Amino acid sequence: MQAASDAVPNLPHEPPDRTLEEVTSQFLAAERADAKQLRALRKELRPFRDTSLWVLLVELMEQDTAKHIRLLSFIRDHIARQPLRYLAVSRPSTGRSRQRRSPEVSVS
Repeated sequence: MQAASDAVPNLPHEPPDRTLEEVTSQFLAAERADAKQLRALRKELRPFRDTSLWVLLVELMEQDTAKHIRLLSFIRDHIARQPLRYLAVSRPSTGRSRQRRSPEVSVS
């Protein structure tokens, strides 16, 4: 049996891949269009909700589509953060840590 860590790919800390970004956007658009069509189909099937398996099948397809959208959104968001990660990984360290200034609070 294969270990779970071997089956799940790591997310790279490399420069952004524009091809991956474009393909992800295309898939997201297609999944969102599918979600819209499935909502419309579910509404058409309302009269048959107690007499047909079609309603259940459409509901399951909507859940799959929502899962796909969630996964693709995660990939899109990861790609959007890659330039920052890449800069942080590729930038040489100066040996000094930056301290954040906390906002001053005035008490009246």
